[in-house]
Amino acid sequence: MDTGVAADVTPVFTCFGSANLGLPKNPRVALLYETTPDFFGFTPNPDGFAYTDFGLGGFLRSGFGSAPNPNMDWKQFAAVSDGKMQTMTARNVAMVPPKCPTTEAPGPYFQKEFFHNGYIKSLKQLVHFYNTRDVYRMAVESGHCPAGTIEKVTCWPAAEVPQNQNMTIGNLQLTKFEEHQFVAFLQTLTDGFTTPYPDINTFTGTCMTGGNASTQGNSSLIAAPVRP
Repeated sequence: MDTGVAADVTPVFTCFGSANLGLPKNPRVALLYETTPDFFGFTPNPDGFAYTDFGLGGFLRSGFGSAPNPNMDWKQFAAVSDGKMQTMTARNVAMVPPKCPTTEAPGPYFQKEFFHNGYIKSLKQLVHFYNTRDVYRMAVESGHCPAGTIEKVTCWPAAEVPQNQNMTIGNLQLTKFEEHQFVAFLQTLTDGFTTPYPDINTFTGTCMTGGNASTQGNSSLIAAPVRP
């Protein structure tokens, strides 16, 4: 029996694990286009858009773009770990600069990105993804949802890593009102902690604007390249 005392009993809102939520590939990730050698002949990503981020699975293989696995005995778990990313804390998930008082897209306070690749642009999108990922999943890349659908609203592109997806989410059958209630709860997790940035209230930048709220910020969407 563990008789130790926790170092901190403050809720951290994370399971300290890793999960594959089935996020689509984000065409705005710069690495996907860094296929040209630099001055030293180094090419950041020879595979271009064909590159797949396997997350924990990639690390266990000491794969491309990953730090070396310090214990290759773990390599046997790579296949069941493909696509899994570290589960981050939900604390301060709604935190934004004072001039951007909400994360909701597109705004006019549309400036934040969520999950490991930034595909999700607001807390409302985030909750809607958890709720409807498997309801509106379609076998297309981002930017190619069928006519009559809206990406991130009634169309979720294919998962970048389809295997090992967390199936406890995807069809929660929440109403729109219940989705908003979850967003309201997440907004309560802001604790005001800004150290080492005590000057946060002096932010003078400009929040992104434009688009139509009904499209969830898709006015700034760029389409994935069409593969031959």
